[in-house]
Amino acid sequence: MVKKLEIPLANDGISPFETSSCESLSHSQNKAQGRWIGRLERLRRDATGDIAADEAGLLVKGRMVDTPQFVRLWTRTLLAYREWKMPKEGEIKYLELIGSEAVDHALNKPFSDHECPRYLMDLGAIMALLPTPPARILDCGVGTGWTSVFLAKRGYEVVGQDIAQDMITQAEKNKERYGAKTLRFIVDDYENLKFSNEFDAAIFYDSLHHAEDERKAIASIFRALKPGGICLSIEPGETHSQQPQAIEAAKKFGVTERDMPPHLIIAAGKLAGFREFDVFPRPWIGAPVAPPKPPAAPPGLGTRAYRVAKVIFRAFVPAPEPSEPPTDYYKICSLTRMKK
Repeated sequence: MVKKLEIPLANDGISPFETSSCESLSHSQNKAQGRWIGRLERLRRDATGDIAADEAGLLVKGRMVDTPQFVRLWTRTLLAYREWKMPKEGEIKYLELIGSEAVDHALNKPFSDHECPRYLMDLGAIMALLPTPPARILDCGVGTGWTSVFLAKRGYEVVGQDIAQDMITQAEKNKERYGAKTLRFIVDDYENLKFSNEFDAAIFYDSLHHAEDERKAIASIFRALKPGGICLSIEPGETHSQQPQAIEAAKKFGVTERDMPPHLIIAAGKLAGFREFDVFPRPWIGAPVAPPKPPAAPPGLGTRAYRVAKVIFRAFVPAPEPSEPPTDYYKICSLTRMKK
């Protein structure tokens, strides 16, 4: 009995052999994709040729193979390919998944976000450590590009990178809106950048914790920096990946959410070849709380009586103690500087 073997497809019914655009993949990823496709093509060619098969098995190149075993092998290979085929798919398709309202929010950051004061303080601290304009800056994982716009308006020559074309499309809107003439954006993976000795500084602002391998990302930045160049990063510290918001984002959108404390960044920096390291607290950590103000003088109360009332108020309502900053900045969300 001769029968045709039906090759199972993926759950969405799409064959992995259909050609697709590889514009968002790096050269190394395209080569790896070619190897996968070649392997699967050979496997399918063996299975779909003139195969003499019976109920117990099938004949492949003169060798009897158990049919269920062959199908299991095919399915495992296919699923492994499908899993590899779209690395960082959550990051690439993030804007498609979050909805139009959230896209508008992202486009108008930092002003649209309740964390705006902290974002601005963070960027101010980063600017304080950068070389003076017009240095050349590589801004990594920029999203909708607001940090790149600020840096360009400060006078830097900026290249803003993101892995998602949709993000860069929004970033270009911000570039036009704010007239950032010394800014350009690229779609690329910061783990496989092609730059070599081109930048005075590189920045990871809330982006490195989305990396699949921070060692590759930092090694890529090391190559991109000129001798003496610096890499600045502000990333979530330990336990970030265990926070409800991070867990929900990873589950809902398929994005990578990792702990990225300074000690992990520095370890990767040492492997890459960086030679100097510093860690600074974020500017808003440990900031003293403003003391409460005494009530204004009511109408008709004399100056002397009001002064006495202020003394009594401050005696019974003392100013709060400044919040104690965490002592181990190598574990929490801090500003890290590495020098090539």
